[in-house]
Amino acid sequence: MKSVIAATALTLTLFATGAKAQEPSVPAQAKVVVYRTNLAGARGGVNVLHSEPKVFIDDVQVGKMPRASVKRGSVLEFSLAPGTHRIYSDEKSRGASFEAIAGQIYYVRITLLVGSFTARGEVELVDTEQGKYESREAAK
Repeated sequence: MKSVIAATALTLTLFATGAKAQEPSVPAQAKVVVYRTNLAGARGGVNVLHSEPKVFIDDVQVGKMPRASVKRGSVLEFSLAPGTHRIYSDEKSRGASFEAIAGQIYYVRITLLVGSFTARGEVELVDTEQGKYESREAAK
């Protein structure tokens, strides 16, 4: 009975003073998770394991995918201001544009495309469920 009276008194006090409950804050930025899944070894004279595709957002290099070992891929995470952005790897023309919304998480997969003597990264925005699964697997 005492707890009911105390709760009622607290409710009346909050109502009388005009105090408002704190609402959870929304992050001011979006989160981008870039990951690399393919772990093939040498192909066509190129050792894919030692390829380090660069990651650019809006023409600024934000990271370099770390070298992958045989047992795991690579994951890179960073924050991004809301708005329209373009993310790409080695070739700007093979990038992806997207509208970043504060509090959202965007997953970007980098796949290495192997040519005669080079490997280049190609980016692809993937849906949330697939990105969560693949990035978790890449980090193992």
